[in-house]
Amino acid sequence: MRKKYIIYGVMAVVVIAMLVVVLVSMLVPHEYDRVTIENPEALEGMSSRSVNDFRESLILLLQDEGLAGEDMVVDDVVIRDGTVESFRYGDEGTVTTFIADIDSIRQSYEVRVIDSTQDSTDLSVYITCPRVDEMKYPEVECRGHYGDTSKSVELYLPYEGKLASGEKYLVKTITNGRSGERMLQVYLYSCDESEPPVSAAEDAAKGLLEEVGDVSEYVVNVRTGYCEGDAI
Repeated sequence: MRKKYIIYGVMAVVVIAMLVVVLVSMLVPHEYDRVTIENPEALEGMSSRSVNDFRESLILLLQDEGLAGEDMVVDDVVIRDGTVESFRYGDEGTVTTFIADIDSIRQSYEVRVIDSTQDSTDLSVYITCPRVDEMKYPEVECRGHYGDTSKSVELYLPYEGKLASGEKYLVKTITNGRSGERMLQVYLYSCDESEPPVSAAEDAAKGLLEEVGDVSEYVVNVRTGYCEGDAI
């Protein structure tokens, strides 16, 4: 009988400890609570976890750059209209890109959120300065970046583009099963063409490398015969 009471007592302690942990996690404020998005509906296609990860990454960036104090609240983040783009690629996950403007500190940032379905804990946020022609406050120097924003083309993939001749294409990276090397795979939407512009598609992929500044030696492979809407 006494042994039974001891077991019940241990179980009760464990349950109480778990409840305390849950309550503390609910009461302790998160870093992302310091960031408010004025138009959250613009990101309604993203999971709440992805949005919160972006908010937390943003406040950490602003702190690192001295643009926000430890207790500062940023309540005027606006997702710029027309900049939100999401790409699904196979079963690997979702990539969402957009530009965020913050009037209070006169900064704009290009954001890329990668949410992988392969691993529920695998989510990355990259925050960089937008191109000069996309800066809302060109008179103010854009300050800071967050994440591994080195000059890697893979931060910009999957990438959808359009050739001068009108054909659309999709660029992804794949791993060669034999050599293990990373390759740029170009899927050219040319299902109704007998002679698709393979060379132009290859040049477009190489041009993307140059634009990003990635000096890695990728093998570029072009696959044709795809129609828009095909699952890739």
